[in-house]
Amino acid sequence: MSQNSGKQILYGAAILGGAILIGSILIANELNRVNSRLDDVSQDLADARGAIDKLQQARPPAAPRRARGPDPNRRYTVNTSGSPAIGPATAPVKIVEFSDFQ
Repeated sequence: MSQNSGKQILYGAAILGGAILIGSILIANELNRVNSRLDDVSQDLADARGAIDKLQQARPPAAPRRARGPDPNRRYTVNTSGSPAIGPATAPVKIVEFSDFQ
């Protein structure tokens, strides 16, 4: 074995160690930059949540919703004279159907 092979291994180890050190420094810097940006985004999100909470508190209460359509508890009188019908006119119950052909 020659004496140069020991120096070559030493140089190779030094280069590899330097590359690992530089790489770790670059990765640490990038992680710091990403963490800083993440902190900014977290703060923006907290500000947006605060603004939403303020808007919800400032909003007046919603008016009660009115039911759509006829009142099911009310009896309605419908004039059916002259309308086509099936069954006797003296029936105790009449079912009236409304339709719209659009």
